[in-house]
Amino acid sequence: MLRLAVDAQLRLPNGGVLRGSAGAAGGRLDYDGQTQLGSPLRTETRHRDLDIALAWRPFRAQAWGEAWLVLRGLDQRRRIASTATASGLRETSRLLSMGARWAHAIDAAGWQWQPSIELRTSVRHRLEVDFGGVFDTADITGARRREAVLALDVSAPGSPWSGRIAWTRARQPASAEATLFRGGVPVGTVHQPRIEIDDLSLQVRRAF
Repeated sequence: MLRLAVDAQLRLPNGGVLRGSAGAAGGRLDYDGQTQLGSPLRTETRHRDLDIALAWRPFRAQAWGEAWLVLRGLDQRRRIASTATASGLRETSRLLSMGARWAHAIDAAGWQWQPSIELRTSVRHRLEVDFGGVFDTADITGARRREAVLALDVSAPGSPWSGRIAWTRARQPASAEATLFRGGVPVGTVHQPRIEIDDLSLQVRRAF
């Protein structure tokens, strides 16, 4: 999946930093999940992600590294393709998460290295499911998602180019049951299944 992003930062008088970023990603992915009845389901999905983040480093960098507070919003839309045994659907997920990041800059072997770790937890999560007319659109409150990101940034002194490798792990339990309607009449319940994400990404960046 291809992702493009821009970011900017503002240095504060006390040595702190404000940093903002926005990104968009899209593509086709394999789907290995399950139906509402718990049966295995393998198909493909079309994804479109929009994210925005704000990070604040309250104080200047110290010998032990940098401490950041982070706020991230994610608007994710995916279309799950139909199969011979299950009808497709469209999901719109809106997630707001907060957390903290530690980073430490190191100069070694003529390069600048910056390992970091970021921990986030969701504070608001809503999911809208469009069943394509089979049922009424469902509005579900998502369970709390917890995420961890381990990353390594590397750059050459004086170069506008840099690289980044990052591993993201996210875990979210199944949501509570929500009433499912057809034509305004209750016909059952629906929930968001458990989510497990393990993602390895490579990024190339250029400063302007």
